[in-house]
Amino acid sequence: MLFHVLGPVQAHLPDGEIPKARKPVTVLATLLLHANRWVRTDTLIDATWPETATPASAEANLKTYIWQLRRALPPLPDGTSRIDSRTGAYRLRVGPGEVDVDAAEALAREARAVNDPRLAEQCCAEALALWRGEPFDGVRVQDTGVLASIAELRRELRSGRADALARLGRTREAVAELRTLTDEDPLCEASWAQWMRVLCLAGRHEAALAVYDKARSLLIAELGTDPGEELADARRVALAALGTARHRDLPRELPFALPDFRGRSGELAALTGLGGGVAVIDGMAGVGKTALAVQAAHRLAESYPDGQLHVEVGDHAEPEQLLDRLLRKLDVLRIPAGLADRAARWRAELAGRRVLLVLDDVRSAAQVWPLLPGEGALVLVTTRSRRLTVPGARHVTLDPLPRADAIALFHAVVADWRAEVDPAAVADVVRRCGRLPLAIRAAAARLRARPAWTVRQLAERLVAGGELDEVSAVFDEAIRCAVPSAASSSSAGSSSSAGPHRVLTALAVLPGDVTAAKAAAFTGGSVAAARRALEDLLDRHLVVQRGADRFGLHPLIRDALIRDAALRASHSSPLHLGGLPS
Repeated sequence: MLFHVLGPVQAHLPDGEIPKARKPVTVLATLLLHANRWVRTDTLIDATWPETATPASAEANLKTYIWQLRRALPPLPDGTSRIDSRTGAYRLRVGPGEVDVDAAEALAREARAVNDPRLAEQCCAEALALWRGEPFDGVRVQDTGVLASIAELRRELRSGRADALARLGRTREAVAELRTLTDEDPLCEASWAQWMRVLCLAGRHEAALAVYDKARSLLIAELGTDPGEELADARRVALAALGTARHRDLPRELPFALPDFRGRSGELAALTGLGGGVAVIDGMAGVGKTALAVQAAHRLAESYPDGQLHVEVGDHAEPEQLLDRLLRKLDVLRIPAGLADRAARWRAELAGRRVLLVLDDVRSAAQVWPLLPGEGALVLVTTRSRRLTVPGARHVTLDPLPRADAIALFHAVVADWRAEVDPAAVADVVRRCGRLPLAIRAAAARLRARPAWTVRQLAERLVAGGELDEVSAVFDEAIRCAVPSAASSSSAGSSSSAGPHRVLTALAVLPGDVTAAKAAAFTGGSVAAARRALEDLLDRHLVVQRGADRFGLHPLIRDALIRDAALRASHSSPLHLGGLPS
């Protein structure tokens, strides 16, 4: 390529460069503006001396500049000079592709002609790389139509590249290019409309409508007019696609349903018989709340075809954060700031839809209320707290599995002959696991990982302790979350000697069931305070109630308490639960 005008005017010559003085460069630029056409002498003089009075020697000086250029520029293939002259005019002859702008136009034509977006993107990118700055930089160009034509060529190349990128699935790069185009020329509706089409191609219909809103506001502010037909058409397409997507694109994100799920037939029947509303599943750690909710959700999924969402809530999730996560799952881009506005937007998004929502490991009703959708949806809530109440909700409380179902679960997970030959050992393992699905699955998985073990050897190891560390961690965490330490209770102003941590200690140490009076005697507090603590622990599923005033511990909870006390004693620190006697 010989001549460059897409930036400072340059000529790549085999023996050097053209004269760098402004006036010879201006003469060359003017000839290039009219390449292969005759340019009048007075046109060249006006371009060369645009701001000053034309000197008497202008025509003689022009002939000198032409002579310098003839000497510098290589001849044509036939050996003749590139610059022709006749009376009162000059002409610069250039061949195909010798000027960078001509090469860019050729690449633009090629990009339009090909159907392969990869080739189209390459052509556009190669053409755009020819720009080194503003066209004819440093030279005053009187023919503004040429500059406008070059600017339109560059806009076409950038638009074509954005279209090719979108068809290649590179939406982010396409949007970045179109955003720059609209920033540079905000009144060009074609760029706004293309931005909307790119977003729709990627399924981001709501984002496309947000672009329309931005363009409309700008056009009204600047021109006092609504968008034209191209933008209006793009909006109609986005609205139509969004209407379809509302019933097609909602997430279906239920967790895996355990194929070896056993028992809970009554609870499943109660949940799958619901026609909507809210169901709260409560129970102690490891009892299988999530597994039951997921089983029920999968069986109900066909009745809620518009979407099934699952949210792990946990202890520290605020309703505003949860709504932010849920709205993002629905590809809502403009998420309101406040809790009330987010809840309203959430309900609006789900209005008229049959949606199933699983809220897992909820700690308080405050986390649930803002998340409840409108009529036609079903919400399944799992929690460790009996206190979590939602008016009108169906409550399902899970106890440890019945003995037969617990044994069936162990057989299903082990799935080999060892579980068949020693039923007594299986029953012993299940008992040691407290008939809790989490512990049974962990024990069965340990047996499967140890082909040389028998079920009896597994049972003996469970008696010795330390085999199910992952289960122990669950109960340790459940106690830490539900029962504050003595230090934190004291700092919170609830340092009663009959507080929950001391009462748990009594249940772990005293033989048999514990009454409120027995706990009060152990802790040194009042019977009323001990009763309140026992009721609180019962609500948190940390104790079991065996009579009106008889309470006990699940064996795995007892093990966790003793393990915690022993660990702290080994570090010579105050015990988390008030101290156990040696």
